[in-house]
Amino acid sequence: MIKTSKIWTVRFHRYVSIGSTILVGANAAIQIWLTLNPIFHVEKVTHSLEQQVYSLDSRYQSVEHHAVTKNE
Repeated sequence: MIKTSKIWTVRFHRYVSIGSTILVGANAAIQIWLTLNPIFHVEKVTHSLEQQVYSLDSRYQSVEHHAVTKNE
């Protein structure tokens, strides 16, 4: 009885050790994701703004070109 109890104790400690390692790894992964997520979000917003500025610039150049050709 004592021998089987010791085996179960060793197994329990091993499972607790593995579980705590998994939790620590998951916590680290979540922290890294939370740290990098705003960077990716800002990058997406910046890319969207760049596209809008490019679109406005091309519209302005189109209108400017139309005005120049109309005046000539």
